[in-house]
Amino acid sequence: MSKATRKRQHANEQEQVRKASLRKVAQAIGRVVGALGLLATLITIYAFLTTKITVSPLKTLVDSDPFSTAFSVANSGDRTLYDPKVFLFSSQNSL
Repeated sequence: MSKATRKRQHANEQEQVRKASLRKVAQAIGRVVGALGLLATLITIYAFLTTKITVSPLKTLVDSDPFSTAFSVANSGDRTLYDPKVFLFSSQNSL
């Protein structure tokens, strides 16, 4: 085998080793990203299930107007909510 052929063969072997190591690094990064994604999903599910907001109607202020009912919004969960905002939506058209 000539010297040039041995050099090419050695270069090919080095290229294969480099590709194999890059593949291993990419797989490791994929595993880390997957684990972080799973952890984020579990934290989100936990936060969703442990937040408990209760809305209770109070008395109607004007008997002829059902939209004059006051509501009590309370946090009965184990985490604190800061600056909650309440929005109302009605599917009825105003006359």
